[in-house]
Amino acid sequence: PDGDAAWAIRYRVRLDDENDTAAFDSLEADVAENRSAFASRFADRMERTVRAAENATGREMAVRNVSVRTERQEIPQRYGVLVYEFEWTNFAAVDDGSIRAGDAIGGLFLDESTSLTVHWPDGYGLQSADPDPDDVGSTSATWRGPRDFTPEQPRIVLSTAVSTTDGGGGGDGAPEDDGSIVGTPATWIGLAGLVVLVVVLGAGFWWRGRGADASTPAEPASEAGPPDELLSNEERVLRLLEQHGGR
Repeated sequence: PDGDAAWAIRYRVRLDDENDTAAFDSLEADVAENRSAFASRFADRMERTVRAAENATGREMAVRNVSVRTERQEIPQRYGVLVYEFEWTNFAAVDDGSIRAGDAIGGLFLDESTSLTVHWPDGYGLQSADPDPDDVGSTSATWRGPRDFTPEQPRIVLSTAVSTTDGGGGGDGAPEDDGSIVGTPATWIGLAGLVVLVVVLGAGFWWRGRGADASTPAEPASEAGPPDELLSNEERVLRLLEQHGGR
């Protein structure tokens, strides 16, 4: 109701063979040993995203209470899950019993294995959503990829004047999605692959939707810094994004 959002970004991989399970075991150990480093790197990227959103919306925003954890699920297949959680202050605009959200992530891209779910507080109902969600529950709406939102999407308007039953009939009866990103085995090959995913979802979509002009020329090779072979996978992704106007 105050416009702040509690975010959870989940990366899931099915643990259906020894290699995938061993890879997730390794990741789980790395997170347990370096939890603060994982959270700090993620927080740095979200800070860039939030600064861009702040400029685009005119609302003062902040990232708070970033945490990271791993878990395992049986649903009924076995999955390993990497979860980043954080608070995004002033994510939505609030006035006179309504909540308007989405302008902070305009131009978001969801690939074929990604979904976005918005949950709202009890006492609010769905007044409008653009584009139409794939599933609507009494207090949630879900969009599934592949989907390329325009800079004016996604948008969702919630109101205390709309009952929760009014906003709950748009789905197809499927269970509500938890917003997870379902990974392939390659997703878990080393820590760098996970950091790449976080960069793309946590910051890349802002460069894509609100970032530099795509026609901006790439840096001259002489000014581009260290050669690629001296960079981590994470740094290579950031360099490519910068050189290609955020794409």
